[in-house]
Amino acid sequence: MPHIVVVAALTVDVTCCSAFDDDDVTHVEGDVNPVRDLDIISNELIKKDLQYLEGAIDKVEKLTIRGGDKSKKPEYECLLKVRKLLEEDGRPVRLEIWNEKEVDILNHHLLLTAKPIVYLVNLSEKDYIRKKNKWLPKMKAWLDENDPRAACIPFSGSLELKLMDMPEDERAKYLEEQGTTRFCAILHLSTVFFNVLEKASSDK
Repeated sequence: MPHIVVVAALTVDVTCCSAFDDDDVTHVEGDVNPVRDLDIISNELIKKDLQYLEGAIDKVEKLTIRGGDKSKKPEYECLLKVRKLLEEDGRPVRLEIWNEKEVDILNHHLLLTAKPIVYLVNLSEKDYIRKKNKWLPKMKAWLDENDPRAACIPFSGSLELKLMDMPEDERAKYLEEQGTTRFCAILHLSTVFFNVLEKASSDK
């Protein structure tokens, strides 16, 4: 029984959470709480899919129920099932198990919660180098419970910017002094995207 995945469009949702206080950054919620942000992101994606389904279900219903087009009945029933999953259970589409016919139907609708998701966690340079941050265990617990297949990548935007401005020899020396290796979030993301999509494809 496959898990729904939008492979044809090669789409992955990427979202970034900040896990440290930065005086130069104003947080939309007023303070730093990446676990709360994960809840907000999850709920917003579900809300967007429900808004989309409202129109999609109405369109198929006109053909099936009012127009008598029996060929559209499986799609109609599938979309109703998705709406119930999102509305009543609050579960993203990608975590549900679907049969082959349902997968084919859902791949035509490109729902946001059907896509694999990658979370970027922006750490301070200090936290990234020491590989420790008070929010990481809490975020892992949230992901284990709510989105166990999601990829989560810690990185340090401030460190990346600092390294980009350094000559190569100076950069190497700085990294050696800090006891770390350069982490390029963009390059690593491409690898993660490939792995996420490959894993999602193998679940089909």
